[in-house]
Amino acid sequence: MAVKHLVTMFPLTTARFFSISAALSIKKPVFHGDLPPKKPGSSYAIFIKEMFQNDGTLSKGKDTHGERIAVSRFKQLSEMWKEMSDAEKQPYVSRYSQLKAEYETEKDLFFKQLTETEMKTYETYTKKNQKYRFIQKLKKEGNYDPCPRPVTGYNVYIKTQMTKKCKPGSTFEESMLMFTQTAQEWKSLSTLEKEQYNQQAKIITEQKLLEYYERNPDKVQE
Repeated sequence: MAVKHLVTMFPLTTARFFSISAALSIKKPVFHGDLPPKKPGSSYAIFIKEMFQNDGTLSKGKDTHGERIAVSRFKQLSEMWKEMSDAEKQPYVSRYSQLKAEYETEKDLFFKQLTETEMKTYETYTKKNQKYRFIQKLKKEGNYDPCPRPVTGYNVYIKTQMTKKCKPGSTFEESMLMFTQTAQEWKSLSTLEKEQYNQQAKIITEQKLLEYYERNPDKVQE
């Protein structure tokens, strides 16, 4: 919970760090010292990868306009793929079909060796990964508007204190140290002292819910 709320208090670089950490936390489970087989890329992806490997673009820097050469080359290859005939694409389509068949065989063999518990672990990972990707897609499209979670008195206290303590230019390490100290201070507060923050949290939560239901009237619960 603490990590989630640090994102709104610290500089953008820190927020990005936590976003990346959240993504990396959804790791493929390892079974018997091995990862599940990886699904091959599409015929288009195979074409792009082959072209990059052939011309060594990925190891180059930037062009005269300041754009990374790899990005510029990728745009060129994308247009090239669009203009290719079905006959020109066929070698890549065939290679994809071959890789996909090999993948299906390896996948079947891999999952046959798993126990029921291990299968449930993998299914849980799959659901989390699909949810994460779906949310990222909605965010990219600007359509991500989840129902706000309740704000706690702890959240309000931490944000209030960190806003006072964090100065422009504070390093990540300094911010983390201040957060740890502030979290310890919260524990030392009396029930009466915490109550004022709990009341503020209740008001904030109600306001966020009101704004959410105004944006999403179909979500209003009867």
